[in-house]
Amino acid sequence: MTVQTLLPGSTPDTPAVRRHQVAWQPEGFTRPLDRLVYSPHPVSLPADADATWLVGRAVCLLGADTALVDQVGGELTKAGVVVRRPETDGSAPDGVDGIIDLNVLGSGYALTEQSWQEPMRQSARALHSVYDRWVGEARFGHHFYVTVTHLGGRMGYGGTRIPQPLSGAWAGLCKGLQYELPATAQKVVDVDDITPDRIARVLLLECGRWDLSEIGHLAGERTTLMSAKIPNPEPTLDLGPSDTVVITGGGRGIGFVAAEGLAAATGCRVVVTGREQPPAGHVWLDHDDEEFAAWRWRELQATEPGQLRETRLRIERTINARTIHQNLKSGRAKGLRIDYVPCDCTDPAQVRELFDRVGGPTVLMHNAGIDNAVRFNQQSPDTVVRIVSVKIDGLATMLAEIRRRPDLAAKLKLVSGVGSLSGRLGGMIGQVSYAAANDGLTRLNCWVRDELGIPAQTVLWHTWEGVGSIVRPHSAVRYTSTIEPSDGMAHWVREVLSGTQTEVLFMGRFGSAIVPHQVRNRLLLMYGNADYTRWTSADFHLGELTRYQLHREIECVNVLRRADHPCFADVTVGGRPAVPASVVLEHAISVGDWVGPYPWPRQHLQEITDIDIRIDALVFTEDELHLVKRGHGTPLPDGRWQVTVEVDRRDGTRVASVNLVYGESPAVVPAVDAADVTGEDQPLSAGQRYRSNGLVFRVPRWRKTTGGQEIALPAVTPTDLWMLPFEPEITLPSGVVEALLAVASANNDDMRVTISRIVVAPGSTKAVRLLSTQDGGAWTGVTESGMSVVRIEHCGFGGLRRTPDLN
Repeated sequence: MTVQTLLPGSTPDTPAVRRHQVAWQPEGFTRPLDRLVYSPHPVSLPADADATWLVGRAVCLLGADTALVDQVGGELTKAGVVVRRPETDGSAPDGVDGIIDLNVLGSGYALTEQSWQEPMRQSARALHSVYDRWVGEARFGHHFYVTVTHLGGRMGYGGTRIPQPLSGAWAGLCKGLQYELPATAQKVVDVDDITPDRIARVLLLECGRWDLSEIGHLAGERTTLMSAKIPNPEPTLDLGPSDTVVITGGGRGIGFVAAEGLAAATGCRVVVTGREQPPAGHVWLDHDDEEFAAWRWRELQATEPGQLRETRLRIERTINARTIHQNLKSGRAKGLRIDYVPCDCTDPAQVRELFDRVGGPTVLMHNAGIDNAVRFNQQSPDTVVRIVSVKIDGLATMLAEIRRRPDLAAKLKLVSGVGSLSGRLGGMIGQVSYAAANDGLTRLNCWVRDELGIPAQTVLWHTWEGVGSIVRPHSAVRYTSTIEPSDGMAHWVREVLSGTQTEVLFMGRFGSAIVPHQVRNRLLLMYGNADYTRWTSADFHLGELTRYQLHREIECVNVLRRADHPCFADVTVGGRPAVPASVVLEHAISVGDWVGPYPWPRQHLQEITDIDIRIDALVFTEDELHLVKRGHGTPLPDGRWQVTVEVDRRDGTRVASVNLVYGESPAVVPAVDAADVTGEDQPLSAGQRYRSNGLVFRVPRWRKTTGGQEIALPAVTPTDLWMLPFEPEITLPSGVVEALLAVASANNDDMRVTISRIVVAPGSTKAVRLLSTQDGGAWTGVTESGMSVVRIEHCGFGGLRRTPDLN
């Protein structure tokens, strides 16, 4: 009988257990949305928390209020911190370890106030000056960027007054650095009191503690923001034909999706705005796609040398104008009342003219935005300011004009900001400024609600599918799933009509482009997200990050405490308690999740090769065992990707080394033929050197067959191994590894075990039996129904790669 090689319902695209590196689809990666709402939650400091990490380190201290910066610098200096100020050109002094940014602290805020712009330029200059040096640094936390905000001590939430909402733009800037400077620690610290000694005390306490990326301090309470999954509330806003909704930046992209949705659902008039003049009189407006593509090609061919950039910009403007024309034409065909009015929302004169023309809105939806998707160090300080300005100055300019005119102010029932996931969690590579703009918008809307008494909300999105989003979908799907337009529209219309006055994130699924420190300090706070169990497992295996370079290397440390988990009480080496070899192997395998090739292609773990485990190094010599794990990624000649992992004790003693090999598709374990039983069923006789007490890894039974030997494996689940409220993801059936090692050590006192290769296929953890080949060179793990899911080749002690003999 030939055994099948795929589990029921699986496909060639089924991940081989390690789902992280295949957590996105190049086509059709739309996923349902969860509605997540953030709120502040208390987080305590460790009992042994101190405030000495900054002592002796050199920091560049930035800020617009010179007196406040000098006073905070004086307090830090008294504590032993080496405080430096920017050079005359705005660059950070040579040799600084980090930047602490007080940005606009010390000033208040009034609508249309633009004094934030020069401090933002100052921050950009300082970060630009260290960018090239910091981007090449692999030691995590060796450099750091910490910004202090003045949002009331609870990040703009919890009913506290928000003295300076625009400091929220620096919160987004800080979080946005996570991909571009992946080994640089980032932290946002929000305070309720900006007296110099208070700021200094909080900085001394929080710097060096990189567990959470956003922390608030209010009246002695330390908080962070966590999300909860909350259903859409019932509608409270009654819109009808007599109402007008104004959507900035609404002529194309998701802004026009919102326009169509609101117009169709309520019959209201929607006015969409943009910087482009209304398209008219051009022959290409009504060309079909093929005709338009031909026109574009003719324009490029006719371009003179040196004029290509100008031609491309002109074609891009033409594409935008054509899109607006087609959107408006489509809306009219559906009977929707949607008009387009050109208006730069940051220009007071144009905004005044807009409202003179269309009257006062019932709902003002601020969607306008710029995303100049290049790395932060390639954006000039003026470009950074321009990107942020569209979001925060644009909204302020619109609101200032409405409030200046009582007839308009009386009609306004809701301000709805269109934000981005980048503002909440940090964006993709090239979105640092965009993250600053969007988080600034969110905090400004909180201020509008609390200080001006205008109902205000901010709705955060990630990339939409096929509607001309601000980012390129083929890149975006590596970070998150895309939003199906009808699903997004339905959620959006309900959110606007509910009149919710908070920040709401609509979230699908995450992709593979996740950096490791993002897991603990941001993603584990996203309760209610569909990927939450993925993050709990990733964080458990990751441990403490110590080195990291995108697509190159990682180093992290796991502290294993003997009393914490059942599996640590089961295995002994020479009679002494030890970490099971299968557990060390799982920790090694998890390292590969974080060292994928650029640009995060889908990678299936296919095989684990050259496994070398030092059994004596598994012993608990104390109550704790520190495992230092290092992974380095390299391409293989056959086009596959390999991550070499080394696991050491803290003193440098080698524990294990493996090679993890990834490919474009899952591995398939060769089928094996079932054999007739020829021997009596009997328990395995394990050796004294490496053995299990049977608490977790119960004694397997074996028997002879015509094809070799067969071992029946007792089930071992993650809950058997770990005392945790969740089940960490595992790759290999623990019982397989432990059974073979116990048998291999039966007549061998050597302290080194080697396995030539383990091939893992989808369903590898479901193996219940091991079948050996007739020559004894390999074992195949099969499921209850007889499907091959794992193959182990040449397992032996002392470097002798041979299968143990059960006789």
